[in-house]
Amino acid sequence: MRAASLIPSDMNATTPSEWNYWYEPWRRIQCGRCRAIMSTVAPCPVCGMDFSRTPSETIVRLPTGEEVRVTSAFMGADEWTQYSLLQLMFEEWRRPVRDDVLQGAPVDRRASPRLVLVLLFWTHVEVLVERLLQRASEQLPQPIRDDLFASYGSVGSRMDRLSRLLLGASMHDEFARLGRADVAAHLKRVQTARNAFLHGKSESISDALVEETVDMLPATHAAWIELYNDVCARAWQDTLRVG
Repeated sequence: MRAASLIPSDMNATTPSEWNYWYEPWRRIQCGRCRAIMSTVAPCPVCGMDFSRTPSETIVRLPTGEEVRVTSAFMGADEWTQYSLLQLMFEEWRRPVRDDVLQGAPVDRRASPRLVLVLLFWTHVEVLVERLLQRASEQLPQPIRDDLFASYGSVGSRMDRLSRLLLGASMHDEFARLGRADVAAHLKRVQTARNAFLHGKSESISDALVEETVDMLPATHAAWIELYNDVCARAWQDTLRVG
C-alpha cells in the first residue's frame, strides 16, 4: 500500500483534463483498526476511529539528543498498481489523437483511437476486484483462499461465482444493493465490449464507450469504496462478536 500523509480529502473532482478527477477518491487512508477507507478529517465510517486530532507532525528525539520533526503518515487507500494505472489512463486521455490513427480499418470495424484507455480501466477493475475479495476472504485458512482464487481465476468468475461464495451475492448485485446499479450496468458493458474486442470485434470499443468509461470513473470509484467498506464492516462486526 502507498503511504498517505495527513492531508484532508476535501479536493473536488473537476474535469478529466485534471489529475484530481481521476485520483481524488484515493486521497484517503486505510483505518488502522478495521481497514476501511476513510478521510483524515472525520471518524472511520465503520469502527469510529478518529484521526482528525492527530498532529500533522511529531517531534522525535534521536539517541544523539537531536530533535527532528516527523510528518504523520498512514497507510494509503490505494496501491501502487492502482496509482500507476490511473496515471496511464490520465495521460492517455490527455494525449492528442492523430487523424491517421486506425484509419486503415473499415469504418464498421474501426475501434476508438483511445481504446487503450478502456483496456487500462478494465485492468484497474481486475485489481479492485482482487483486492476486495481478498479482504472478504481473510478469515479463511490460507490454503483454502489460495485454492479459491486459483479455481476462479478470471475476473468474470470472481465477480460472479467467487463473490457469491464470499459475499453472498454477485458483485453486480452487491453494487445494486448499495444503490449503484448504474455502475453495475456500466461494468457489464465494458466487460462485454472488452471480451468482444479480444475475440476480433475491434469496433466493440467505440468512442462512445471510451467517453462513458471516463464519465463513470468517479462513480465507479465511489461504488467500489462503498462496497469495500461494507466488507470491512462485516469483518468488524465479526470481530466484535468474537471479542
